[in-house]
Amino acid sequence: VGQPALGAAPAQLRTSGVDFAEAPFAYDIQETVQDSTSVVTAGFSTRWIALEASAFHDAMTTGDHTELDSGDIDSQSFRVTLMPSQNFHVQVSRGELGEDLAQRTITSASASYGSKNAGLTALWTRREYESGRVAETAYGVEVMLRGTRNTFSVRAEHVDRPAGFPFITLPVGVEVEPATHFTAGYIFDFMATGNYRLGAGVNIDYRTQTRELEHVYGHKPQGIFTFVRFRTGA
Repeated sequence: VGQPALGAAPAQLRTSGVDFAEAPFAYDIQETVQDSTSVVTAGFSTRWIALEASAFHDAMTTGDHTELDSGDIDSQSFRVTLMPSQNFHVQVSRGELGEDLAQRTITSASASYGSKNAGLTALWTRREYESGRVAETAYGVEVMLRGTRNTFSVRAEHVDRPAGFPFITLPVGVEVEPATHFTAGYIFDFMATGNYRLGAGVNIDYRTQTRELEHVYGHKPQGIFTFVRFRTGA
């Protein structure tokens, strides 16, 4: 199980995304390949540029999403990463997924900055389907600012969803409806030493295109996450 050379680093490993309590709203478009199996990657890297290529099996989670299917290598990807400085990099990548290759293609571009006290990622991803299903695009930005005991995080995303999502009545892919999603987060660290951080936090969500959910959850259903988080490492 591993990450092929496709797309930006997973949200839980990005400096700008590690302090959120939830995955990005666009996870199913941007990050499903991060749990691939039979991953083989080769690359070449200098101080300024990295070239990578991967062959892998586009695995799917099963059951309660704690198991991954295994299978033959059926996908491929290529990524170019530019690193003008130690804390800043830009990546462009493309992958072909599926048993016959090109059943689905993913194109990704992102720019990321990360340091001890700040993180920023701008990410664009597009999924295209050979079957004629309408292409889906997701793009957004996430920002993290960290002080001695306070951490502030903001994420804004624009995502294409199948018409009527999540109660889909039309055949999947006939139409898409764009939706926007915003998350604001705050964490206060009760303990903040050089190697450990222990704190409590909250994430507050706001999203558009929720009218289909009102008869189940009421007016403007939103989400609020409260959590305790413990981190090790400088």
